[in-house]
Amino acid sequence: MTLNYADPRKTTTSRVPHIRDDIPGFNVPQYDHERYQDWVPDTLDIQERCALAVNGLTGATDPEREHLLYFRASFFANPPSMTHTDSDACQPKFMEALPLMRIASGSLLNDHVDPIWMATALRQIGPDGLIYWPTFPWASRAAWGAPAPPASHHCVPCFAGRTISAMTVYMLQDPDGPWASEIKRAVGALDSVSIRKDDYAYFPQGAFVPGAPRPKTAEMPIGIWASLAGWTAQGLSHFFRHSGYAAAGELAGRLARYIAYHSFYYGPNGEFLRDDPEPLPPQTPRPEHPFVPTNTEDTGPLLVNRIHFQHHMVPLLGILDYALAAGDRDLAAFARMSFEWAKTKGETTVGYFPENIGSQWFEGSET
Repeated sequence: MTLNYADPRKTTTSRVPHIRDDIPGFNVPQYDHERYQDWVPDTLDIQERCALAVNGLTGATDPEREHLLYFRASFFANPPSMTHTDSDACQPKFMEALPLMRIASGSLLNDHVDPIWMATALRQIGPDGLIYWPTFPWASRAAWGAPAPPASHHCVPCFAGRTISAMTVYMLQDPDGPWASEIKRAVGALDSVSIRKDDYAYFPQGAFVPGAPRPKTAEMPIGIWASLAGWTAQGLSHFFRHSGYAAAGELAGRLARYIAYHSFYYGPNGEFLRDDPEPLPPQTPRPEHPFVPTNTEDTGPLLVNRIHFQHHMVPLLGILDYALAAGDRDLAAFARMSFEWAKTKGETTVGYFPENIGSQWFEGSET
């Protein structure tokens, strides 16, 4: 049994000012499952861990604001607290993961969140097809992008990619819904703001705002700023794989080649390079497979001399997802080569990899 859901105002107490309110109806998936008791070995239970993940995905949200993500949680405060930050824009990652964790676990905990988040994805799509995030009082600047001039909404392509991934899952659950047509609009919009060079493409650094001019030329982001296109490539690849929509595959491939071969973020053997590549002397041509010497002394600002593990790995996943969907053996080989190098920088027995490779600071782990 499915329920038609078209009006998020029926299930929330305070509106989030997304760019769009008039959205098409859709069906909320109902998860079929069977429950039974059994004796099992006292070892890691993936299904149980996925059920706990459902709690983590839905519990760290604001019920007064359409279950907007609380990005920051402090367990060292008394009592523990959660707060909003500009990184609340990471919510599409949770939106994608939630239905997958429900499928794996059968958990229906907090299932009132699902239709609200499905409506959120649709309400983020602006008249021009770009996927926008509201500018909140606690986040006057866009996470990983500074819109200029300031605006009520902004589109950062990496987060747009995550929303496309989430909507692709919704499309598979609700094939008669509006998801495919809405994603195609977003693909066309992202393609229109990309800048093409030969067989690759990139986005200008920063964010897009509604009604502002779209640059046709812009300096190509390199280093950690180039890595952001990896999230976009991954979302486009997910949709391409499950829909066959050629335009999504075309843009995903261009972004994947940009990241792998032109970003100054990976070496010729897939090794991870610094977040802030050393600038080349003026008029120096960029090599096809650049290699920037690595210096891992953490003595300067946030990005100086650091090698961020997660910001290398997620783009690598985007490259791999495209390679598998398109049958691109060269990019698949690049992803495998880089993955094998990355495995040497952590502890594979327990899966611990530091946030920054070779850092002398205290390091957590971005799982």
